[in-house]
Amino acid sequence: TTCIVDIGAQKTEIAVFSMNDLVDSKNFKWGGIKLTEALQKVSRSKHQCVVGWHLAEEAKKQVGTLKGSKKKFALPGKDLINQVSKTVVFSSDDVVAEFNKMFEDFLYNIQDFIANLPSETAISVLERGIFLTGGGSLLEGIDVAIRDRLKCDVYLSADPRKDIINGLTI
Repeated sequence: TTCIVDIGAQKTEIAVFSMNDLVDSKNFKWGGIKLTEALQKVSRSKHQCVVGWHLAEEAKKQVGTLKGSKKKFALPGKDLINQVSKTVVFSSDDVVAEFNKMFEDFLYNIQDFIANLPSETAISVLERGIFLTGGGSLLEGIDVAIRDRLKCDVYLSADPRKDIINGLTI
């Protein structure tokens, strides 16, 4: 039994395969775009700075995390008060609480999916572990957060952005 979680930009897909057949699958609206938008929200509220989507996406890749980290990123934007150019030093600490709050919905959906599998299949998934792929799986600490919640092994793809092209090798 193999469980694959593909975390994309706008949605996450979970699939369970057993003996090369699809047992069950589910997709739900949760992806990296939500985290990018959360980073923009934090920039506005904490730093009074509006940042463009592409810069926020790059900042998410540089400092985005679900655990404590001391990474920093210079984020250019526009000052909300004076309407002039402004660069803020954005750190992992700025987003970790917001990202973890949003991640609860993700964890709930995975837990719910596994809970609704036939008992033998669910046990097999938890014994064998979960395989993560897709760009969202690059979020620092995602494997640890899932492992802590589900008490099972979590494996990260070596090249999650290309798995859709090359196929996931397990």
